[in-house]
Amino acid sequence: MRGGERGTREKPTPHVGVRHCARITLTVPRGHVPTRIMTKLLSIIATACCVFPVAPALAQNDDRSAITSDVFARLRASHIDGNVPAASDFQKLLRRDVSAYLIRSGAKPSTLAIELLRDGPTQSGVSYPKFYIWVRAITSQGTVVEGAMRVAAVERTHFDVLQFATMAAIRNATAELPATFPAQLIPLIEARARQ
Repeated sequence: MRGGERGTREKPTPHVGVRHCARITLTVPRGHVPTRIMTKLLSIIATACCVFPVAPALAQNDDRSAITSDVFARLRASHIDGNVPAASDFQKLLRRDVSAYLIRSGAKPSTLAIELLRDGPTQSGVSYPKFYIWVRAITSQGTVVEGAMRVAAVERTHFDVLQFATMAAIRNATAELPATFPAQLIPLIEARARQ
């Protein structure tokens, strides 16, 4: 600015382009979707929605809000489809991986019974879909190993055992059930442990 000239300041434009990005279109081919890519993509989308104040813009228009909800519902479904094994392989893979976990823990099961505590997977954010199961294994020495497990379905090929709360730990209240299992399942798990 010189002498008596007045300068004009442009008003900053908050988050340029955000209002133009209210709709996200994601096309995912059917079949196997590499988990690392899908996880990274979902992470980027979730981060973008947290960093940029899209919600106020979407709240002005219920249609946009519905579109956004639909996008996230489709992303969740895509993540489940990309990780949960086909129905024909589900039990076989689950038995294989739970048995391998028990063997690594020192309890080689001669018989193994697995029961789903909840129908279908639980999908939260961009994590792998989780299943909550009750396991009863009897070793060749006759030792019974029983309890609740939380397992994650990974890339349609295997399950990772994330937590195992033995029946003894549940009875003694040493298992941290609220931190591991959904609140709706805790009464069921505790009742099974008392039987």
